[in-house]
Amino acid sequence: MADDPIYNLKLSPEHARIVVAALDLYSRIGMGQFEEIPAIFRLDRRIDRDQLDTVRQLVDAIKETLFQLPPNASFSICSEKDVLPDYRTAYDIECVLRQQVATIEKHHKMSVWHGDPLHTNKDIPLVKCEVIFPAAEQTEDELADERKQLEAIEQTEGKS
Repeated sequence: MADDPIYNLKLSPEHARIVVAALDLYSRIGMGQFEEIPAIFRLDRRIDRDQLDTVRQLVDAIKETLFQLPPNASFSICSEKDVLPDYRTAYDIECVLRQQVATIEKHHKMSVWHGDPLHTNKDIPLVKCEVIFPAAEQTEDELADERKQLEAIEQTEGKS
């Protein structure tokens, strides 16, 4: 791993929210939460009740066929036996990124977005996420907050 390349993305706040949503959906599908699929179609399309019911029935049939799970049942993201490593890694990346988004966007502190990443795939280290503010717009308080956040992340990594 020491010789592996490191990929560095620069995401706008909107990009970060979209990546979090995509990783969330991907990891949920890996847990068998296929019922999340119809929800994405309600975001930008008009779908009538009958169409939605048909989609739900199809999704339930796929879930039963692939995972032998009844409707509204799913596996735990932490289940190494039932959830493949890629899905768990996607969830870990989602948690790291959403924690930073929640901090910057000042989400309610009780939000799951503020929770520490579970690190469900222990075979690889957690990703690192650093928030960078344009220097000209950063106040001393923001710089101090950023330093505290980075220190907290480093301390958390030291515990893993």
